[in-house]
Amino acid sequence: MENKRLYQPKYMREILEKFGFSFSKSLGQNFLIDGNIIRKIVDNSEITEDDVVLEIGPGFGVLTEELASKAKHVVCVEIDKSLMEVLDYTLKDFDNVDIINDDILKVDIKAIKEKYSPDRKMKVVANLPYYVTTPILYTTSSSVISELSTI
Repeated sequence: MENKRLYQPKYMREILEKFGFSFSKSLGQNFLIDGNIIRKIVDNSEITEDDVVLEIGPGFGVLTEELASKAKHVVCVEIDKSLMEVLDYTLKDFDNVDIINDDILKVDIKAIKEKYSPDRKMKVVANLPYYVTTPILYTTSSSVISELSTI
């Protein structure tokens, strides 16, 4: 991506303009673009090259980019259909990322786990809006509690 990091404000503005994206209040969209915080999230997640990561709400893919540079595979679940084209663009250089356009509260997490990581735990990483954190944590942990490692 020509040494452009998604968390660079200039590059973020270019993407906003290119795709005409506007943030949705109803989805609580407020994307993290602080490179230091992103690196801390990934470092604290202890992602290894053998890990398969389920990322909830990738937004523009800023955190995804960092996760994909460390993990074996990253599976993103994004509810906002208008972000699919953006994510295809921002993550085009990563062949270890799959994007699912669905609601994490409705998607079959067990099926995702079986498809991408049948023999080991998946790590769940997310930068979530406060109002939806509890239902999502409940959904991810109760659907396959012994098979996910939530971070």
